[in-house]
Amino acid sequence: MTVPALRLNRWRRVSTRHGVTLVELLLALSLSAMLLVALQGVLTTARDQSTLAAEKASEAETWKRRIGQRLEFDIRNSRQVRIRPGRILFEGYAGRDAVRGNADHHACRVTWSLIDAAGRGLLVRKSEPTSPHTGNVASLELMVVGIRELLAGRPEDSLRELRIPVPAADEWHDYPSGLRILLVSPDQTVLVDQLCRGDRP
Repeated sequence: MTVPALRLNRWRRVSTRHGVTLVELLLALSLSAMLLVALQGVLTTARDQSTLAAEKASEAETWKRRIGQRLEFDIRNSRQVRIRPGRILFEGYAGRDAVRGNADHHACRVTWSLIDAAGRGLLVRKSEPTSPHTGNVASLELMVVGIRELLAGRPEDSLRELRIPVPAADEWHDYPSGLRILLVSPDQTVLVDQLCRGDRP
């Protein structure tokens, strides 16, 4: 009678040594769930950051394209240009409808200027009709925020040459070869390097 009992007890000891308790199983499942939640959080954060970066890049390209198109329009429809520190003046027919925003080519003077507002550079475009008989009104547009320098000159001018102040004369000039316009950020990054062609339509 004692021999079978010894064999049974030995089998029981061996089997319990390799088993998994309910507590251990619950602990393993909890750790797995925590790891899955953490992994999902990391993947979601990475995806959100990637989406945000893509949206910022898209916004930057949008305003750069908009500024480039406006500058191109202004110089192509102007007859004379005057450059001042932080300002570019165009005289010609670059008028736009103040309500609808579409071009109607009325005679006007367009001024691109850099305004310091509490340390933040605002680039604005102002259009003023030069003839009182057109029925158009002056308009002011905020183009972009965060610009330190507005530079303009000939297409072949380097950045150093563009930073040389233009003599404060009142003459208007024609730029048949085009006009190079740069927008520089506070950290000296060139945000826009636009070559506006001088060929007239």
